[in-house]
Amino acid sequence: MSLANYIENLLQADWPKSQVDPQDHREPTHGTELQHRERKPDDITYTPLSDLADALYDEDDANRFLKQTKYSWSMTGDQFRLLDLIRSSPALFPKGRYNESAIKEHWETLNAMVEAKRDTGELPDGWLKGVDVEFVLMNEKERIALYRRDPEEFTQRSQRHLASKKA
Repeated sequence: MSLANYIENLLQADWPKSQVDPQDHREPTHGTELQHRERKPDDITYTPLSDLADALYDEDDANRFLKQTKYSWSMTGDQFRLLDLIRSSPALFPKGRYNESAIKEHWETLNAMVEAKRDTGELPDGWLKGVDVEFVLMNEKERIALYRRDPEEFTQRSQRHLASKKA
């Protein structure tokens, strides 16, 4: 048996036993850090991960991402940065709700922005007005490096970013 087959068999055997807390709605803070809301252990009901497969998976990348926003523990660091970018745009996240049609329409551009860590200029005018895209798309290490290099600049950019999300 090859190593790949062995690993696949282990995953298939353990998949139904893997348990998660589907109510664990953690919110991203910076990069991959999570802010956990307080819950008592008695309040937690674990669900087999296999039972959440349909809730988490879709072949379409944009649809899968939108599903994962309900289960943020399943997101990668890049997805958190994309989520932060989307939530920073009044056009993509108006009144605290995802503009699903706009996200799907501009999915490729949004992903290109995360990969390039910059504004590609391909979104409609004004969608990211006042958003420090470079700062939003920094990972944790890059933000730490910015802080070490220039704490004042980091503080200003961080405060502007938080203020723009509240507006």
